[in-house]
Amino acid sequence: MLATHGITEESVEAPAATADERRQGYSNRTILAKARPELADAALSAGESRDEVRLRRRLEGNSRVLETAGGTPILETIERLRASGRYEFVEPDYVITADATPNDPRFLAGDQWALRNIGQS
Repeated sequence: MLATHGITEESVEAPAATADERRQGYSNRTILAKARPELADAALSAGESRDEVRLRRRLEGNSRVLETAGGTPILETIERLRASGRYEFVEPDYVITADATPNDPRFLAGDQWALRNIGQS
C-alpha cells in the first residue's frame, strides 16, 4: 500500500494511454470522482454497480478512481454519474505527460542517471 500518496487500497498499475486517449486528453476507461461524505459504502457500491462502473482505487477524502465496463462512451457515463447525486464531482481521468527536464546541474550532467527512468524497469 502507498498510504503516503493517498492510496488506501492495493495499488494497481494503470494501463498506458492509447493513441486516442492521448489525442483527446482523457482516458476512455477510468473516471475520477469524489463521493458525498454522507453516503454509506454499501449504497455507493450498489449505485456504481447499476451504473456499470467499478471501484479501481480509493484515494484520500472520499475520492476514487472508477473503471467503466466499456460499453457506454465515457462522457455519457460521467454525465450519468453526475446526475446520480452521489458525488461532489465527477470528471474524466485526464492524460498528463511531463513536459520539462529538471534543471538540476547534476541531473543534466548525467550524475543522477536513475532519475532518467522512462519505464524500462
